[in-house]
Amino acid sequence: MKHICSFTMIVLLMLSLLASCTQPEQPLTDDELLDLGEKYLLELNYEQALVQFLAVIEIEPMNPRGYTGAAEAYVGLGQMEYAIAVLREGLEQLPGNASITVVLERLGVELESEIVSEPMPVQESMQEPESVPESDLIDMFPTMSKSEHKALHTFFSNFSEVGMDSFDITNYDNNTVIDFALWHDYRNNRGRFTFVNDYLRISAEYIEQNLIRYLGITNIGHEAYANRWNYYRDGYYYLSPADGDPSRWSQVTAFMDNGDGTFTASYDVYYGNFVPDNLYEDIGDWQLQSQYSTMRVFKKGEPDTFNWRADAHDPIYYSYSCTAIVRPYDNKGKATYQLISLKPAQ
Repeated sequence: MKHICSFTMIVLLMLSLLASCTQPEQPLTDDELLDLGEKYLLELNYEQALVQFLAVIEIEPMNPRGYTGAAEAYVGLGQMEYAIAVLREGLEQLPGNASITVVLERLGVELESEIVSEPMPVQESMQEPESVPESDLIDMFPTMSKSEHKALHTFFSNFSEVGMDSFDITNYDNNTVIDFALWHDYRNNRGRFTFVNDYLRISAEYIEQNLIRYLGITNIGHEAYANRWNYYRDGYYYLSPADGDPSRWSQVTAFMDNGDGTFTASYDVYYGNFVPDNLYEDIGDWQLQSQYSTMRVFKKGEPDTFNWRADAHDPIYYSYSCTAIVRPYDNKGKATYQLISLKPAQ
């Protein structure tokens, strides 16, 4: 560990002159340094991003984002050996840390048993979730509060509302994740778009923010994006708008503690043309009002047929179920999650 720590200190000394150009007289907190690091990553200013993340490691060596952020900056600078070295330093400080392990595996590094001392790294848990005895997992969902339930329903609805039901942080398709980020903003942040020549235009910066926020992806191939209807050019995405699809949203049914810093969620996806105002609350709490007062919900196992003439209800249908693995994520002081893997339930 000594040679790796000295490596970090040497890099810090080399970058100190560059860092002094932007550092205020009062030293920044680790949170402020992390915010700056994320900002510089988005701007592809890898030199300054590296300064911030290495400073985080120096003042808060138990914060895994310092190591993964520094590694991403090194990769952006084309310094792969330094990226691997700083991640290994992170694992010495935080053995078995899921976020550091994932980044190392994405870089193609075979993890040594003496470094990863805890069982079930993230990739292994995604490939073989059944290897963890079900009896050893703790379902936290029944003991969580209504507000926590709503937060989980809302989080997973971000994926179901755009039809995303498959993802793997170790092996993802460039077009698929960009499409997710595009349609997420189309559904939730229309104000970010401007209308240009029959297309809706949005800055690539917003797409990058979505990919970091929900998937933990910081390096994305904008120029490689290819889609039949949409395209990328000069820092902007151009989206061909489409409406008319029924609304989709999620209802979490279980939230298991995997014991390694990650959680496995099971959730059902529902859809309908008419939805309750409080659709992100528990299904049992869909206290419907006004035109929703006679809405009927078709749950698992119920027939999905509906007769508009004979039935006076507005239908909501059960669509399918998914299983996801997530990790905790601090989004500017708000506790939430990032997606590691997602697949339709067996």
